[in-house]
Amino acid sequence: MNAIIDNRPMPRIASVEVRDHKRIRVAWSTGARAGTTDVVDLSPLIDKFKLYAPLRADRKLFASFKLVDNGSSLEWSDGEIDMAATSIERLAEEQMTFNDFADFLAQNNLTRAEAAVEFGRSLRTIQEYLVESDDPLPRMLVLACRGYEYRKLVARYNHVGAIGSAWTCTPNNKQPYWQTGPVIANYAMKQSD
Repeated sequence: MNAIIDNRPMPRIASVEVRDHKRIRVAWSTGARAGTTDVVDLSPLIDKFKLYAPLRADRKLFASFKLVDNGSSLEWSDGEIDMAATSIERLAEEQMTFNDFADFLAQNNLTRAEAAVEFGRSLRTIQEYLVESDDPLPRMLVLACRGYEYRKLVARYNHVGAIGSAWTCTPNNKQPYWQTGPVIANYAMKQSD
């Protein structure tokens, strides 16, 4: 029997509070983000799955969640609706803060003006993304940043020829804020040469 073993600790939420509709502030007690606090936009899950349909427009219901099972999930309506901490952690990892965006610009040697052109946004909008805030940046910007780095990676390593199945971008040796998309085979070998 082939077993997949994941040695990462299960995420558990130490505390959670409503930030605004579909957004929560989460303090993590265990898991990859243990000891950190994130503002997490839950709308990618709430707006996608039928299970969460009652939460879409009902702000009062959304704000009525309870932390259950020692922080392993949130529940609404006495358990009729729930959301696992693993799902919330994944959303937190996929989001980008103003600091992450500033790191992205620095790592890619992009000025604010160049970023505005690259992402089809005004310079003012790019500057607003860099203002200190707890709120995550728009999901479309995060996806555009992923695409930008992927295109650079492919262009740089297109002579390798093989594409793998898991790419991790870890800015400044911090916890990855995304872990999806292709990776060029032998990328690690090329980095260590």
